[in-house]
Amino acid sequence: MANPDTPMGFRPVGPSGGAYTGQTQRCLIPSSLTTAAFIGDTVKTGGSASSDGYPTMTLAAATDPCYGVITSFDANPDNLSLPYRAGSTARYCQVALAENGYFEAQFDGVSEAADVGMNTIYVVADGSTATGLSGYELSAADVSTAAGDEIQIVAFVDRPDNDLTLTNANAIVKFNDPQTKVGRTGVS
Repeated sequence: MANPDTPMGFRPVGPSGGAYTGQTQRCLIPSSLTTAAFIGDTVKTGGSASSDGYPTMTLAAATDPCYGVITSFDANPDNLSLPYRAGSTARYCQVALAENGYFEAQFDGVSEAADVGMNTIYVVADGSTATGLSGYELSAADVSTAAGDEIQIVAFVDRPDNDLTLTNANAIVKFNDPQTKVGRTGVS
């Protein structure tokens, strides 16, 4: 049976292998960011804060150290059914920190058991304005031992609808070089 092709970006599944219990940091994506943001997108801090003290975020490029992953958005009182953050609008979001976190993500091609322990990059893609979910996926073509790759493949998701030898398998991953890592140079 084929795996469903349902990109979702990164979904937290637990810190260091433990159960994920919803720990997040409230952050603001300011109106200066013209690109839309979705649940599952990676973000980085720009070294600033909102007027009420929450860190401001921007979308992280695939080569940037990431601060965390968007897990939800605060309600938009002007449009309660908007499941994502539209471009050029300020919106608060909840972010699961990348450091020590494990995340589930989908490959964009065929994977294999030997990928566990290897590194890869992720592919940035537009999310769905209908579901609010990210379009980010793991790159099946870039699995390697390269030390500079952003993602380490920890395991594959053990679920009946997830065949690790077929296109679009879901894996458990972690970020190799998170922005909040101890000893990292500060951001300004």
